[in-house]
Amino acid sequence: MRDVEILINGGVNIKQSLEYLGDMEMYDDMLEDFLTEMEKRIVQLENFKEAKDMQNYAILVHAIKGDSRYLGFERLSELALQHEMESKNGNVEFVDNNFNELMQEINKILDISRKYLNNNWFCQKNDWQEYNNSVILLLCLNWIYFGKSLFKEKMKHLDMCRGRRVICLQLTN
Repeated sequence: MRDVEILINGGVNIKQSLEYLGDMEMYDDMLEDFLTEMEKRIVQLENFKEAKDMQNYAILVHAIKGDSRYLGFERLSELALQHEMESKNGNVEFVDNNFNELMQEINKILDISRKYLNNNWFCQKNDWQEYNNSVILLLCLNWIYFGKSLFKEKMKHLDMCRGRRVICLQLTN
């Protein structure tokens, strides 16, 4: 089980989120989707801001506001609401002057979320396995550990790493 204290200590309102989403499994799924979407949204936000496209900027911060509220990111939701209202009014100056604050909060939430999601999917060195003197590479989501020199990768099998999803690849010379 993941360490929810990472979220709570980061200012995330988990209690409110669970009222919306029901359980931590649903929360984790939504959070993973949020992280994936935010990578695209950050680029879009910057592009809309630079183009002074307040209509599309407003649509995007509206989506960020809603997702943030469901996930318990209250401060991000509040900032996104401010940006939504001001961009709907065509207030380019507000968006320009307050964009960095919004981006700082987004980056803070992304850091907290990644730390939370990766915390228990972290493969330790003792999770490596050796088969016939070949090193097995365990991919635990974003974390990759290399043992010996990599040459050709060949799929060995799908395995479990202390209950976490991993892919085992056999490395051969």
